[in-house]
Amino acid sequence: MFLCHYLVQLMKHVIIYDSNYGNTKQVADHMAASLGNTTSVHVDEAGGMDWKDTELLIAGSPVNAWSPTAKMKKFLNGLDPERLKGVWVAAFDTRMKTLLSGNAAKKMARSLEQSGGHLIAPPIGFYVEKTEGPLMKDQMEKVDQWIMLIKSKMVRKPAN
Repeated sequence: MFLCHYLVQLMKHVIIYDSNYGNTKQVADHMAASLGNTTSVHVDEAGGMDWKDTELLIAGSPVNAWSPTAKMKKFLNGLDPERLKGVWVAAFDTRMKTLLSGNAAKKMARSLEQSGGHLIAPPIGFYVEKTEGPLMKDQMEKVDQWIMLIKSKMVRKPAN
């Protein structure tokens, strides 16, 4: 476990997020703190990023009309097909706990994979109590469990 934690600390991680009411930002910031060596960046500021040393990219968005936000879709659609070659990727969304809320995380994960990324964890949704939030009480523990899964798998760089 110590070796895995040490290796994760040496890698550069980026979380790109969009947030309507602050819930997705809260999750992204918590993930960044848990991962260490991680930058949490709003999607508006992600266009000019230097991706050279990135080893993990996590995308996060609230669910809007069963999909990621328009800004997140634009960002993901703008990634070159080979842009994320050799990069671990993962995706999460924030959503209401209803059958009609949709799954933006799955769509973002697919898009990240189409840009050459290697999916390290299944796409996941974190629940909010109402449209504007707040996050449901147990969701930060769920975030921590998902991040632990990612850390446990990040012992080496994915094959190109």
